[in-house]
Amino acid sequence: MAQRVCPSLSSLSSKRGFAKERNLSRPMNRTMDHGRPHEKNDLTGGMCHHPSVVAVRAHIVNVSLENTHKVNVPLDKNGGVMRTMEWAARRDHLGGIPRKMIFMAVGAFAKAVANLLNTTTVYNVETLLRLVRHRPPGVPLLTVSNHMSTLDDPLMWGFKGFPVTDADPGRWVLAAEDICFTNPVFSYLFRLGKCIPITRGGGIYQEHMNEALERLTDGAWLHTFPEGKVCQEDAPIRRLKWGTASLIARAPITPIVLPIVHRGFEKVMPEKFMFGKKPPFPLCNKDIRIVIGEPIAFDVPELKQKAVKMSRDLSFSHDGWPKTMCGLDEAAQRCLYTIISDQIQVVMERLRNVSKSRLKQTES
Repeated sequence: MAQRVCPSLSSLSSKRGFAKERNLSRPMNRTMDHGRPHEKNDLTGGMCHHPSVVAVRAHIVNVSLENTHKVNVPLDKNGGVMRTMEWAARRDHLGGIPRKMIFMAVGAFAKAVANLLNTTTVYNVETLLRLVRHRPPGVPLLTVSNHMSTLDDPLMWGFKGFPVTDADPGRWVLAAEDICFTNPVFSYLFRLGKCIPITRGGGIYQEHMNEALERLTDGAWLHTFPEGKVCQEDAPIRRLKWGTASLIARAPITPIVLPIVHRGFEKVMPEKFMFGKKPPFPLCNKDIRIVIGEPIAFDVPELKQKAVKMSRDLSFSHDGWPKTMCGLDEAAQRCLYTIISDQIQVVMERLRNVSKSRLKQTES
């Protein structure tokens, strides 16, 4: 099967609701001194000793420990919050060889399914490649997409020309703990693949969300599925969970947020194929379409002020939430995360409509 890579969607950025791409050389939230040397972080190779980064890490630890008395959270021998096989996710684990092997194997599988067994068309691929390879040092990338099947990741990165087999620029991704981390073997393999386990229903301040925040603090690339679960219906983008919005608001440097919408993976790996179960292998001869939008600009300080004004007449009980986060009480946090999530949802829905219209044009 052939793959078609289409030119940049210049028409998308001109549509109302699509934010203009910001000047990437000037991070919006806080700036970092790129002229001084930084020590490599042992997980991602990011910068870990800049004062703003150190302050964020200390704050993450304090929030984690503050909330451990509210839920049954396992602690390590030093009293810190324990993370699932975090050692396997380290960049230097066994010299980095297992991670490279996983990325090469999974990447080859993704390319075979996307390019050989099926037909994949990608729009505006240049934007994604540029941000993965050439964004300014220390500036994190946060890609968000709809969730059509359990194989969206890694198949959505298997299109021709994308370095899916290279572990260094590879994404970190939030993965459902009850699906991907069900036993020690799976946990180890998914950890090698730069997956962060998330407990669905565990709240936006669970410990592994703090781990995801640390990856953004390192300037890494993180991918999320903000809808929270697979939906294979041809329906509008559902209301987004607040986890992605909280990461955007809490990151010391506002990440570049890149929306992606795809269709076709629900046919490659349908949830109900035979006897109400998934097929044992990905199906072939399907048409996959991936539409990559333009970065969404978020002025977080301004959005915080707006959230404070909106929340003045609201109050919530502090059930599992820190009393203050980013200088905001719980009511203001909820308003802030709603504002950010709604903006992302609107952009993703526009992308979904573009994808749908292009499919109709092709069929006609």
